[in-house]
Amino acid sequence: NWDPERGDLLTWLKWVIRSEISHLAESASNRLEVRVDQVDDHTSNQSNFDDGHPKKALQTTSLEDEVISGEAETEKSKDASLKIDSLLETCSGKPELEEIVFAIIDGRCDAKPQELAKYLGRPVEKINLAIRALRRRALKIKMEAQNGRE
Repeated sequence: NWDPERGDLLTWLKWVIRSEISHLAESASNRLEVRVDQVDDHTSNQSNFDDGHPKKALQTTSLEDEVISGEAETEKSKDASLKIDSLLETCSGKPELEEIVFAIIDGRCDAKPQELAKYLGRPVEKINLAIRALRRRALKIKMEAQNGRE
């Protein structure tokens, strides 16, 4: 619950929203689930009988590959969540930039300037300027992350 003595309501709400998005991104319902006995789409019944004799359908990926793939997806999801959090943090105090990020994250509209302008009720020119500012901030975050790894 928000406590007025601990800070601004808007800042508290931003952190609550970030937390909710992070929890949703990492939740069990957002994980990629793959059946072990699943066969690739390119294997059809016709190809199983090409020479007149039934053939056993070959599974092209092993269980280990599926687990590794699932772990990679989880890692990508966490990485994306961290990038979004970093971008939102750099946009703090700029509600016009935050609105664009949230509109795209929530899937309420495409990332195209025309769609964003229509959804947010702003001129396309202002949206284009905001997108440029977001790109510069994202590039700065990327450069800082790369410098941190080196």
